Amino acid sequence: MPPVYGDVEMNGPFPSIETCRLQALCRTLEENIAVFTREFNAHKDTFMDNPEKLGYGGRYGRIIVNREEQRFGNHFIDTRKILEASADYMRTQMFNNYANTYVMATSFTVLYPGASIRPHFGPTNYKYRIHLCIDIDGVGGIVTAYGTRCWRVGHIFILDDSYLHAGFYDGTRPRVILMVDIAKPGLTPEHMEHITSD
Repeated sequence: MPPVYGDVEMNGPFPSIETCRLQALCRTLEENIAVFTREFNAHKDTFMDNPEKLGYGGRYGRIIVNREEQRFGNHFIDTRKILEASADYMRTQMFNNYANTYVMATSFTVLYPGASIRPHFGPTNYKYRIHLCIDIDGVGGIVTAYGTRCWRVGHIFILDDSYLHAGFYDGTRPRVILMVDIAKPGLTPEHMEHITSD
């Protein structure tokens, strides 16, 4: 695991939407999958290949949505508008701005058939990562020592990516996920100072 900071809640690698208190945001994401799909399809060829060198066995990449200076972030105007209507999302952006970092990101990730994602963990235990599956036609998911969650179109699961995890996909067309990082309840600016000082 990465550094685990103090009193931030830990509820296992796959906490429930209710445990995370993210029912409203998750419902909004599920209701707007058509918008996300349309905007992704309009710009799907612009993703960055394997930016963290986590993918192997096939193509893996992402497009970051919530960074204004990101090369393609301004393509996703409707997606950002939907996200910015969420208090949880805007609270998360406040922490990003405070720490002058994008340790909590929103992105479309693309995993091509036969590709896998190496075992890894995120840089901090400060966030929950929402996975909304936009497209998949085979079997794929996230594997941890505590169990596996599989992606299904239109469905959400939440990952605490401070736990060691890996990804796999066996299908015939690219798997597309909208990943939305949300600051955990109880996170304070003082917590975020650890990220910039470590």
